Amino acid sequence: MTSPARWPREEQASIAKHGDPLPDHIRCVVGASAQLRIPMRDVVDLRRSAAILRQLANRIEVLSHTRDPSPTIMLTVWAEFRTAQAQLQSRPKRG
Repeated sequence: MTSPARWPREEQASIAKHGDPLPDHIRCVVGASAQLRIPMRDVVDLRRSAAILRQLANRIEVLSHTRDPSPTIMLTVWAEFRTAQAQLQSRPKRG
């Protein structure tokens, strides 16, 4: 975790005001939590879902170690969650 002295001024002001490193407009976009819906169609879909969730977890791990500002990271993770949800809901063609 970075020390408070290294946080950008906007994050310091937000933390002081709300206890949250994200500005209000970013928090409105990303929300306080995320939820994924995993389809329970069959065993093959469960394996596919597990692979998608592993990819998402790896991407979040990588993003959490970057030196980008918190709003950038949170918006990127939010987009990754939406992408993962779209992948989970899609039905692959089986031939």
